Amino acid sequence: MPNLSLHPLWHTVMPAYQHFVGIVTHLLSALAFYLMLYKTPNSGKAFAKYLMLLQASITLVDLNFGLLASPVALFPVPGGLCNGIICTWFGFTGHAGITVMFFAVAFVAIALIYCFHYRFVSIGHILGQDSFEAPRHSAFRAIIFVVYTIPCVLQIGLYRNIDGGPLFVKTVRNTMFPFVELSDRKSGLSSLCLRPNSLSGILNYCGFLYDICKLLSTKRMMLLFVQIMILAILIVFYFVVYSFISLSRQVSLELNSMLEFVQIIQ
Repeated sequence: MPNLSLHPLWHTVMPAYQHFVGIVTHLLSALAFYLMLYKTPNSGKAFAKYLMLLQASITLVDLNFGLLASPVALFPVPGGLCNGIICTWFGFTGHAGITVMFFAVAFVAIALIYCFHYRFVSIGHILGQDSFEAPRHSAFRAIIFVVYTIPCVLQIGLYRNIDGGPLFVKTVRNTMFPFVELSDRKSGLSSLCLRPNSLSGILNYCGFLYDICKLLSTKRMMLLFVQIMILAILIVFYFVVYSFISLSRQVSLELNSMLEFVQIIQ
């Protein structure tokens, strides 16, 4: 079966499709902002601020896909071609577009957790047992922000070996090295930004993965994974215990109210 992502028509239609989808999603985001600003009841204004934060992060994702990076799939590399203004106008590599994507998706996850956290805290606030300004809630939001942004910050300087892709090709596929040597020497996905040479980009992408495996040993990856899992388990455990305590208090208040009502009737 032929690789459709190598057809010239693919590289003409897909960028236009990305820009069109970006325009439509930004119009929908503008409508969402209008409704949250002017059509939200006063009782929901506080929660609307968190929803606006979520919508703003989603808009950043749409902006990256529709204008900044405009990644186009080049099988088997997802987003192998960078047709956005950060690559075509400002001369950055595809690594910049990937980094922006990492931050944008992380901000969406952070904003979504903040929305759920607000709804969770609002139960205790209604019962008069909790406050949004409590130090533990501020600490939780700070921890969530740090946990989700650490991988994005690491992504900025994760790959710096410019000759990693060609070196990998020379070692594994020596017959193809002259072809890669004449192409853009920027390894990884960035080799496809300004000169979309498909075969060279795919081989350099393999070199990118090869160098990542060398830079991050198995022990370091396992240590990082264990640390993240421990933190996630602690956060989940905190919410489970706190939810159980809050629900128990709520049930106790309801039972006391019912008993007082029965005593009044009697």
